Amino acid sequence: MNCLSTIIARALRISLAMASVFASLAIEAAAANLTAATPKIAESEILQLIQAKLQATLPATAGELQIEPARPLPSIPALANNDWELKVTQTPINWPCSYVSIRFQIVSDNKSVGEWPAYFKAKLIKPVWIVRNAAKKDDTLDTLDLALEKRDIIDNKMVLWNGTDPSPKLSLLQPISPGTLLYERCVRSTPVIRRGQIVTALFEIQSLNVQLKVEVLDDGAPGDFVRVRNRDSRKEFRGKVVNDSLVQLTP
Repeated sequence: MNCLSTIIARALRISLAMASVFASLAIEAAAANLTAATPKIAESEILQLIQAKLQATLPATAGELQIEPARPLPSIPALANNDWELKVTQTPINWPCSYVSIRFQIVSDNKSVGEWPAYFKAKLIKPVWIVRNAAKKDDTLDTLDLALEKRDIIDNKMVLWNGTDPSPKLSLLQPISPGTLLYERCVRSTPVIRRGQIVTALFEIQSLNVQLKVEVLDDGAPGDFVRVRNRDSRKEFRGKVVNDSLVQLTP
């Protein structure tokens, strides 16, 4: 009799445990169905709005921003009131950068609906000048194999040359390897006088103009200040390059 009671009690406990499990599964399924049935703001819409907001933080000449989620975007229930706005409330200190974490907020009727984090991989696409073949110092830009190509420059921290005319009036300050971006610091006005060249130096004292022949000690383009040396006294002066044969000495 005791054995039978024990078996019945054990069977009841097992039945109750199974019933509890089935009840939990039913509740989870119902919740999942309810969640699936609840309309959500489309991820593509959230992505598009965030991209537009981040693009607006950049200068107009920065380039075209492209972002893609590095982690799944938060699931946000659709609002009954379609008059809502997305605001980016936090961006990295080093923005723009190739990996970005932000916080954004949904605002409706001037009230915050919620705030969420989001993580993205970012690119900044812009047409830039590429030197396609090796180039030497002092090569003029008109002789280079240059091409405008769209590149991701989001991690570039140096100023790029953004001229429109590869002119012979501009030349390289240093050699450049094939496939290299052309930076502003690599370009200068092409020198019209060279070190060692003999040119005329003009010195004005009130209404008196004095001219003498001097030796150029620095390469220089029009407007540059260069050192020159008197051929007789060996004394050095500074002067402003006027053209390929004349330097205006400074007092």
